[in-house]
Amino acid sequence: MNQHAMAVLFATLISTGSATAAPGDMSPPLRAKAQQAIDSGIKFLVSKQAANGSVLNSAGLTALSLTAILQNPSGPGKVDK
Repeated sequence: MNQHAMAVLFATLISTGSATAAPGDMSPPLRAKAQQAIDSGIKFLVSKQAANGSVLNSAGLTALSLTAILQNPSGPGKVDK
């Protein structure tokens, strides 16, 4: 398994949870920086998507990637390949 992909996936899931868990506790600059990190991670995950929709031909990575995309604070529709 690609260790870089796993690290990005993990960071994306952690960042997504942090950005939505405590909305009142984040300053606007910190929120913007967190959203940039989330957007970068999601862009990477989407770039690894195969024609059949899977991520790196792994059901687990596909499920985790979809979870990260769906939990994006900006909304799941704001993902470009």
